[in-house]
Amino acid sequence: MSDIDSLDEQLRLQSLRSYQILDSAEEKNFDDLTELAASICNTPIALISFVDADRQWFKSHYGLDTIQTDRCHSFCSHAIEHPAILMQVEDALEDPRFRDNALVKGSPDIRFYAGMPLVDEQGYALGSICVIDHKPRKLNDAQQKALRTLANQVVDQLSLKKRVIELELAQKNNLILKENNRKSESSFKSIIEQSPAAIILFRGPDLLIDTVNAPMLELLDKSVNIIGLPLLTAIPELEEQPAYNLLHDIYHSGKTVYGNETPVKLKRNGQTETAYFNFTYTPLYEDGKIVGIIDMAVEVTDQVRSKLALQQNESELKKRNQELNTSNEDLIQANKRLREAEDKLKESNIELFQSRDRLQTILDTVGEGIGITDENGNIVYTNKQNREIFKVDELSMLTLKNSSPQWNNRRLDGTPLPNDEHPITVAIRTGKPVENYVFLVDNLLGESLYLRMNSTPLRDQNGNIIGAIGSFADITESYLLHQEVMDKEEYLSMAISSANLGTWRINAKTREFTASARLKEIFGFSEYEEMPYDATINQIEDSHRQKVVEAIDAAINKGEPYELEYPINCLPDKKLRWVYATGKLYLNSINPGISHFSGTIADITERKMDEQRRSDFIGMVSHELRNPLTAIRGYTQILGMRADKNNDHLLSETASKLTRQTKRMEAMINGFLETARLGEGKIQLSKSRFDMADLVRIAEEESLATITSHTIIFAPVEFTPVEADRDKIEQVLLNFINNAVKYSSNDTVINIACVTENNLAYVYVTDQGMGIPPKDQPYIFDRFYRVESEEMKHKKGFGIGLYICKEIIERHAGEIGVQSKEGTGSTFWFTLPITS
Repeated sequence: MSDIDSLDEQLRLQSLRSYQILDSAEEKNFDDLTELAASICNTPIALISFVDADRQWFKSHYGLDTIQTDRCHSFCSHAIEHPAILMQVEDALEDPRFRDNALVKGSPDIRFYAGMPLVDEQGYALGSICVIDHKPRKLNDAQQKALRTLANQVVDQLSLKKRVIELELAQKNNLILKENNRKSESSFKSIIEQSPAAIILFRGPDLLIDTVNAPMLELLDKSVNIIGLPLLTAIPELEEQPAYNLLHDIYHSGKTVYGNETPVKLKRNGQTETAYFNFTYTPLYEDGKIVGIIDMAVEVTDQVRSKLALQQNESELKKRNQELNTSNEDLIQANKRLREAEDKLKESNIELFQSRDRLQTILDTVGEGIGITDENGNIVYTNKQNREIFKVDELSMLTLKNSSPQWNNRRLDGTPLPNDEHPITVAIRTGKPVENYVFLVDNLLGESLYLRMNSTPLRDQNGNIIGAIGSFADITESYLLHQEVMDKEEYLSMAISSANLGTWRINAKTREFTASARLKEIFGFSEYEEMPYDATINQIEDSHRQKVVEAIDAAINKGEPYELEYPINCLPDKKLRWVYATGKLYLNSINPGISHFSGTIADITERKMDEQRRSDFIGMVSHELRNPLTAIRGYTQILGMRADKNNDHLLSETASKLTRQTKRMEAMINGFLETARLGEGKIQLSKSRFDMADLVRIAEEESLATITSHTIIFAPVEFTPVEADRDKIEQVLLNFINNAVKYSSNDTVINIACVTENNLAYVYVTDQGMGIPPKDQPYIFDRFYRVESEEMKHKKGFGIGLYICKEIIERHAGEIGVQSKEGTGSTFWFTLPITS
């Protein structure tokens, strides 16, 4: 359970007591909710419990006579540890937290408990609405959802009760505030003029500029001459913009409007640009009528642009839809009475919005922290955001200085920040404002924060400096993200350099081409020589040039992936090189004009030459093996004829098997030749119509005659007509079967099946062998690829069999693949279209 002395627990208790609910009289609204909870959840007991410092007190206790218990026995005290989660204890006797609890071992004999925390607007869990049973059980989904809904109803009732109390108190203080209001007008204007936040006051439906301070003039890039002018005369570009239209709406609604990261087009420094602002529009009342509007604005353009850029490659933020809970009739009537009370209060507070207290309310809504110190640096005022950033209450804050050791002020390099460098101290000492000063501090929880601060000296009516005003924002997240981006860019640059890759960048709109020094080297340019885009494209071999150009256009215009291998003529001697290029289109959502297509190029000439040499060697060896194999086949035929003539059945069968083996050897040699031909694009297919059932039957006879180390099981095959090269399809099937034998232990089972699905013939070969690691599976059908493992050291092969199978199947408009689990086995499969 929470430490009672912790800051969070003290703040929670403070929030609980602000509702004045503890030890209050019973109320029908709350009793109705507990009765409804017990009915829905089918339990004998339902409670609305509030967790105080040393007790839990029941506002409503359906089915239980007790109105409070010690907190040490409280189930709800555990529930509020996780405010967003409904806590269920299905059997308290089986739960080590509660099995020795007095409320479990004795009255009221709790066995089952389910409680949903009551979380107020500030996020504090004040207690819970819970249901209790004397037997073990569990709520279903509908009951859980209902209990969450009832928890929201309880919080709504609490908020309504608190607001009514606050309104009554506000009405009592209203007369006093009115009198103080008149005395504070001069102080209010002085604070506006000296505030570091940008503030402007408009009067009348035409929005005449009445008062504007220096920060607002600087933000708008205007002089004091705009005072007295209508807003659109002073700043005509605001017409029809949402931020301007909102000002007129306030005259009708009378409601304060808050803007967050709102875009506004302004003409500054001679150019029209889009800036982003957090602002507050507050109506100004005189004699019961709205006569003007106070606009307080903070520019957040840099933060918005930084956030948008950092989120460019991130998934879009998912919008959460909150379920609307139907309020009961009493709550509707109470809300109606509350609205009426609010309207009456607004009518009675005509001049309140000009007072210092109103300014403090406005400052509390500002997105930045604001603090005021005296001439010695003692803190005399802070707004709500200030206290939230530093995790400290108002009374504690007013005992500190801007240089107090609790803040642990530091420069960005981590060294201590001297007091005479602090922006507040500098503003007081020099009499000049300090802008956008970034430094490190600690909040009172010991967490380090990056702050960006603006400070302005505060003067009295005689111009003497009496302190300073500072406004600041917690930029920790954006600062660290910026540093992370810079680190990643540096890491990427090092990786590209170590991989000896060339890089390029093409502007998606202008097609401006930029090449790295390594890319220039690959294409034969010197480091400082210009490398035009058109000349670079012309260096690509004619056979591949159009394909590369089309791939680049598809990547830029459609965002398609870009990955190609192609030959180039390297300058100046036109020497042929092979390169491997990958790239991607990077869109800029803020400024599409700077979107770019960029990527890398690697020189793969040596790899291509190795492949060609290997193919040439395989072709040469295969041709040389044909001559002795032809002689063997001839002698085998003579041996077979003599055996038949002499009726020697054993010799005849041996000759027949030898013939099959020589055919297989010939097929293997043909495979080598086909590998070479595939590399040259010369493989030929001899298609005919046949039944896959016949082909599988022949493979079955051959396998059962030659394979004795494994159990081979062929599933029955129905009539399956296909049009294909019969010899090559048989070659693929036998390759799958031979691999299954080769890579699985003796006495294991190999299953072969051919089935029809979706007008396709599916052929499967499943073994119980060593399996293929996931990292190798994507490449298992690549030419010359072999799995590197301890088991594979004793398995011979060239890495061409599966490559040939893949080429054969794909040239038949089929598909080929593998499902495998390491240590369990593999299933190799292929498909062929079925003919009518």
